[in-house]
Amino acid sequence: HDLFGPLLPAHYKVPTPFTYRLPPNHTRESYARHCAQALEDKIVAEGPETVMAFILEPVGGVATGALVAEDVYMQMVRDICTRHGVLLIFDEVMSGAGRTGRFLAADHWPDARPDLVVLAKGIAAGYTPMGALLAPNHIVRAVADSGGFMNGFTYLTNPLSCAVAAAVLEEMQERDLIANAAAGAARWPRACATSGKPTARSGTCAGWACCWGWNWSRIRKPRRASRWT
Repeated sequence: HDLFGPLLPAHYKVPTPFTYRLPPNHTRESYARHCAQALEDKIVAEGPETVMAFILEPVGGVATGALVAEDVYMQMVRDICTRHGVLLIFDEVMSGAGRTGRFLAADHWPDARPDLVVLAKGIAAGYTPMGALLAPNHIVRAVADSGGFMNGFTYLTNPLSCAVAAAVLEEMQERDLIANAAAGAARWPRACATSGKPTARSGTCAGWACCWGWNWSRIRKPRRASRWT
Protein backbone atom coordinates (compact mmCIF):
# COMPACT_ATOMS: atom_id res chain seq x y z
CA HIS A 1 0.00 0.00 0.00
CA ASP A 2 2.83 2.43 0.71
CA LEU A 3 4.14 1.92 -2.82
CA PHE A 4 0.89 1.90 -4.84
CA GLY A 5 -1.45 3.89 -2.59
CA PRO A 6 -0.55 7.28 -4.12
CA LEU A 7 -1.43 5.90 -7.57
CA LEU A 8 -5.02 5.04 -6.64
CA PRO A 9 -6.96 8.33 -6.53
CA ALA A 10 -10.05 8.82 -8.69
CA HIS A 11 -9.43 9.01 -12.44
CA TYR A 12 -11.35 11.85 -14.00
CA LYS A 13 -13.04 11.76 -17.39
CA VAL A 14 -13.77 14.45 -19.95
CA PRO A 15 -16.22 14.52 -22.91
CA THR A 16 -15.48 12.34 -25.93
CA PRO A 17 -15.30 14.20 -29.29
CA PHE A 18 -18.03 12.20 -31.00
CA THR A 19 -18.71 13.05 -34.64
CA TYR A 20 -22.21 11.54 -34.78
CA ARG A 21 -25.42 12.96 -33.29
CA LEU A 22 -23.69 16.07 -32.09
CA PRO A 23 -25.09 18.34 -29.38
CA PRO A 24 -27.23 21.23 -30.70
CA ASN A 25 -25.43 24.13 -32.39
CA HIS A 26 -22.21 22.17 -32.91
CA THR A 27 -20.27 21.02 -35.96
CA ARG A 28 -17.76 18.19 -35.74
CA GLU A 29 -14.92 20.71 -35.48
CA SER A 30 -16.59 22.97 -32.92
CA TYR A 31 -17.47 20.00 -30.71
CA ALA A 32 -13.92 18.67 -31.00
CA ARG A 33 -12.65 22.05 -29.82
CA HIS A 34 -15.20 22.04 -27.00
CA CYS A 35 -14.01 18.61 -25.81
CA ALA A 36 -10.35 19.61 -25.94
CA GLN A 37 -11.11 22.75 -23.96
CA ALA A 38 -12.94 20.61 -21.40
CA LEU A 39 -9.70 18.69 -20.90
CA GLU A 40 -7.74 21.86 -20.21
CA ASP A 41 -10.45 23.17 -17.90
CA LYS A 42 -10.32 19.94 -15.90
CA ILE A 43 -6.53 19.99 -15.65
CA VAL A 44 -6.59 23.59 -14.41
CA ALA A 45 -9.42 22.87 -11.96
CA GLU A 46 -7.61 19.88 -10.43
CA GLY A 47 -4.20 21.54 -10.57
CA PRO A 48 -1.66 20.57 -13.25
CA GLU A 49 0.75 19.39 -10.57
CA THR A 50 -1.76 16.67 -9.60
CA VAL A 51 -2.37 15.36 -13.14
CA MET A 52 0.13 12.79 -14.32
CA ALA A 53 -1.26 11.84 -17.73
CA PHE A 54 -4.18 11.93 -20.15
CA ILE A 55 -5.06 8.64 -21.87
CA LEU A 56 -7.02 8.41 -25.11
CA GLU A 57 -7.69 5.96 -27.93
CA PRO A 58 -6.62 7.58 -31.22
CA VAL A 59 -9.05 5.22 -32.95
CA GLY A 60 -11.77 4.19 -30.57
CA GLY A 61 -12.58 0.68 -29.47
CA VAL A 62 -15.92 -0.93 -28.71
CA ALA A 63 -17.17 1.96 -26.57
CA THR A 64 -17.02 4.50 -29.42
CA GLY A 65 -17.31 2.36 -32.54
CA ALA A 66 -13.83 3.07 -33.95
CA LEU A 67 -14.27 6.81 -33.50
CA VAL A 68 -11.63 8.95 -35.21
CA ALA A 69 -11.49 12.42 -33.70
CA GLU A 70 -11.04 15.54 -35.78
CA ASP A 71 -7.43 16.55 -36.44
CA VAL A 72 -7.90 19.77 -34.50
CA TYR A 73 -8.75 17.78 -31.37
CA MET A 74 -5.54 15.77 -31.51
CA GLN A 75 -3.43 18.91 -32.01
CA MET A 76 -5.17 20.80 -29.21
CA VAL A 77 -4.81 17.88 -26.80
CA ARG A 78 -1.10 17.62 -27.58
CA ASP A 79 -0.62 21.36 -26.99
CA ILE A 80 -2.61 21.27 -23.75
CA CYS A 81 -0.63 18.36 -22.34
CA THR A 82 2.67 20.00 -23.29
CA ARG A 83 1.63 23.34 -21.80
CA HIS A 84 0.66 21.81 -18.45
CA GLY A 85 3.40 19.16 -18.20
CA VAL A 86 0.95 16.25 -18.56
CA LEU A 87 2.00 13.05 -20.31
CA LEU A 88 -0.10 12.13 -23.35
CA ILE A 89 -0.68 8.37 -23.58
CA PHE A 90 -2.23 6.67 -26.61
CA ASP A 91 -4.05 3.42 -25.91
CA GLU A 92 -3.40 1.50 -29.14
CA VAL A 93 -4.41 -1.92 -27.90
CA MET A 94 -7.06 -1.94 -30.64
CA SER A 95 -5.59 0.36 -33.29
CA GLY A 96 -1.88 -0.45 -33.13
CA ALA A 97 0.25 -2.93 -35.05
CA GLY A 98 -0.75 -1.85 -38.55
CA ARG A 99 -4.55 -1.92 -38.42
CA THR A 100 -4.89 1.70 -39.56
CA GLY A 101 -2.39 1.45 -42.43
CA ARG A 102 0.48 2.67 -40.25
CA PHE A 103 2.24 0.72 -37.54
CA LEU A 104 0.83 3.14 -35.00
CA ALA A 105 -2.35 5.14 -35.40
CA ALA A 106 -0.29 7.93 -33.84
CA ASP A 107 1.66 8.11 -37.10
CA HIS A 108 -1.37 9.74 -38.73
CA TRP A 109 -0.84 12.83 -36.53
CA PRO A 110 2.87 13.73 -36.78
CA ASP A 111 2.22 17.06 -35.02
CA ALA A 112 0.44 15.42 -32.09
CA ARG A 113 2.81 12.66 -31.10
CA PRO A 114 2.09 10.93 -27.76
CA ASP A 115 4.64 10.55 -24.99
CA LEU A 116 3.76 6.88 -24.40
CA VAL A 117 1.95 4.23 -26.43
CA VAL A 118 0.34 1.06 -25.08
CA LEU A 119 0.15 -1.91 -27.47
CA ALA A 120 -1.32 -5.41 -27.29
CA LYS A 121 -3.43 -7.85 -29.35
CA GLY A 122 -2.12 -7.14 -32.86
CA ILE A 123 1.55 -7.35 -31.96
CA ALA A 124 1.08 -11.08 -31.37
CA ALA A 125 -1.83 -11.55 -33.83
CA GLY A 126 -3.90 -13.19 -31.11
CA TYR A 127 -1.65 -16.24 -30.88
CA THR A 128 -0.55 -15.45 -27.34
CA PRO A 129 -1.27 -12.82 -24.67
CA MET A 130 1.15 -9.95 -25.23
CA GLY A 131 1.30 -6.31 -24.27
CA ALA A 132 3.97 -3.66 -24.63
CA LEU A 133 4.67 -0.08 -23.68
CA LEU A 134 6.56 2.17 -26.10
CA ALA A 135 8.48 4.90 -24.31
CA PRO A 136 11.22 7.35 -25.36
CA ASN A 137 14.67 7.14 -23.85
CA HIS A 138 14.30 10.20 -21.62
CA ILE A 139 11.26 8.71 -19.86
CA VAL A 140 12.84 5.26 -19.53
CA ARG A 141 16.01 6.84 -18.16
CA ALA A 142 14.07 8.88 -15.58
CA VAL A 143 12.24 5.77 -14.36
CA ALA A 144 15.44 3.72 -14.24
CA ASP A 145 17.27 6.43 -12.31
CA SER A 146 14.41 6.49 -9.79
CA GLY A 147 14.73 2.79 -9.03
CA GLY A 148 13.09 1.13 -12.02
CA PHE A 149 9.66 -0.42 -12.46
CA MET A 150 8.27 -1.88 -9.24
CA ASN A 151 5.12 -3.53 -10.61
CA GLY A 152 6.41 -6.71 -12.22
CA PHE A 153 4.37 -9.91 -12.13
CA THR A 154 4.85 -13.62 -12.71
CA TYR A 155 4.60 -13.71 -16.51
CA LEU A 156 6.46 -10.48 -17.20
CA THR A 157 8.77 -10.78 -20.25
CA ASN A 158 7.53 -14.30 -20.93
CA PRO A 159 10.03 -15.66 -23.49
CA LEU A 160 7.43 -17.63 -25.47
CA SER A 161 5.11 -14.65 -25.90
CA CYS A 162 8.06 -12.43 -26.81
CA ALA A 163 9.17 -14.95 -29.46
CA VAL A 164 5.66 -15.11 -30.92
CA ALA A 165 5.41 -11.32 -31.06
CA ALA A 166 8.82 -11.06 -32.74
CA ALA A 167 7.74 -13.62 -35.37
CA VAL A 168 4.46 -11.77 -36.01
CA LEU A 169 6.24 -8.44 -36.47
CA GLU A 170 8.76 -10.06 -38.81
CA GLU A 171 5.95 -11.58 -40.88
CA MET A 172 4.18 -8.23 -40.93
CA GLN A 173 7.28 -6.56 -42.32
CA GLU A 174 8.29 -9.25 -44.82
CA ARG A 175 4.80 -9.51 -46.32
CA ASP A 176 4.21 -5.75 -46.23
CA LEU A 177 0.93 -6.31 -44.43
CA ILE A 178 0.63 -2.73 -43.19
CA ALA A 179 0.71 -1.40 -46.76
CA ASN A 180 -1.91 -4.00 -47.65
CA ALA A 181 -4.14 -2.68 -44.86
CA ALA A 182 -3.71 0.87 -46.15
CA ALA A 183 -4.49 -0.18 -49.73
CA GLY A 184 -7.74 -1.80 -48.65
CA ALA A 185 -8.94 1.26 -46.76
CA ALA A 186 -11.20 2.53 -49.56
CA ARG A 187 -13.27 -0.68 -49.64
CA TRP A 188 -14.73 -0.26 -46.17
CA PRO A 189 -16.54 3.07 -46.67
CA ARG A 190 -18.15 1.68 -49.84
CA ALA A 191 -19.23 -1.45 -47.99
CA CYS A 192 -20.67 0.64 -45.19
CA ALA A 193 -22.55 2.91 -47.59
CA THR A 194 -24.28 -0.04 -49.27
CA SER A 195 -24.96 -2.13 -46.15
CA GLY A 196 -28.25 -2.25 -44.30
CA LYS A 197 -30.96 -4.41 -42.80
CA PRO A 198 -34.73 -4.46 -43.20
CA THR A 199 -35.25 -3.41 -39.56
CA ALA A 200 -32.22 -1.23 -39.08
CA ARG A 201 -30.13 1.30 -40.93
CA SER A 202 -26.49 2.10 -40.73
CA GLY A 203 -26.26 5.25 -38.65
CA THR A 204 -22.57 5.79 -39.20
CA CYS A 205 -19.27 4.14 -39.95
CA ALA A 206 -15.98 5.30 -38.54
CA GLY A 207 -12.39 4.11 -38.53
CA TRP A 208 -9.31 3.73 -40.61
CA ALA A 209 -7.98 1.05 -43.00
CA CYS A 210 -8.76 -2.29 -41.29
CA CYS A 211 -10.08 -0.85 -38.02
CA TRP A 212 -13.75 0.07 -38.47
CA GLY A 213 -16.95 0.31 -36.49
CA TRP A 214 -20.61 0.36 -37.52
CA ASN A 215 -23.37 2.09 -35.61
CA TRP A 216 -26.75 0.53 -36.41
CA SER A 217 -29.80 2.62 -35.67
CA ARG A 218 -33.55 2.00 -35.89
CA ILE A 219 -34.32 5.72 -36.08
CA ARG A 220 -35.17 6.44 -39.70
CA LYS A 221 -34.00 9.96 -40.30
CA PRO A 222 -31.11 11.57 -42.23
CA ARG A 223 -27.64 11.14 -40.76
CA ARG A 224 -24.54 13.20 -41.20
CA ALA A 225 -21.85 11.52 -43.23
CA SER A 226 -18.88 10.14 -41.37
CA ARG A 227 -15.33 11.12 -42.10
CA TRP A 228 -13.54 8.71 -44.42
CA THR A 229 -9.79 8.31 -44.79
